[in-house]
Amino acid sequence: MTDLINVLLNQGEALGSYFGTVSSVGVVLLDPDMKVQDCNQGFLAMFDLTKKPVGLPIGEFLNLATDELGRLGSFRLSCNNRTGVDGIVCCNCLATDSGLLLFCERLIMTKSTTLEQVGIINNELVSLQRESHKKNLLLEKLKKELAGRVAELEATVAQVKRLEGILPICMYCKKIRDDQSSWHQLEDYISKNSEAEFSHSMCPHCYEEQMEKARNLIFTR
Repeated sequence: MTDLINVLLNQGEALGSYFGTVSSVGVVLLDPDMKVQDCNQGFLAMFDLTKKPVGLPIGEFLNLATDELGRLGSFRLSCNNRTGVDGIVCCNCLATDSGLLLFCERLIMTKSTTLEQVGIINNELVSLQRESHKKNLLLEKLKKELAGRVAELEATVAQVKRLEGILPICMYCKKIRDDQSSWHQLEDYISKNSEAEFSHSMCPHCYEEQMEKARNLIFTR
């Protein structure tokens, strides 16, 4: 630990420059009356200040009793509500020739509205996850239904047989020739190559024609 302290002491000018201009740790120099003599950019950023509050009591920014800064070391202070910053600041106090040097770090936000907003965001995320889960379940259900419909259609298409193109048919006996040059009765060919079925009847013209043949046969005898 001694080596670390020696290194820090040897880097006095560099450390001063770092805390004064670069570091996000708030550093404020107080006079014996606990008023601000100077501060760094980290302190300005912590309380969203645009200029250094020289001459103002440190109590304008941190809630503390005067004797609290009289004791050196580390302690926690809450932010003054008038600053608009709601939180706890971890402070480290060091004595100087002209007063006290206060290091303010690790601002812990406690503002109720911030917590409420975090809760609202968390609830929204949970709600979105639930909605996403519901949509995924619905999508899976629709996929299964679609797959079932497709299977039904494929089965239906497989059962449907169609007659297409030009069918060679005998102009006298009306038999149909297949691809193997075999001839088939019209009814047999259509029944075999389609879903059509036949029920035999007689049209009026054929009925009269057959009745005429029958009468002629009877009278001829």
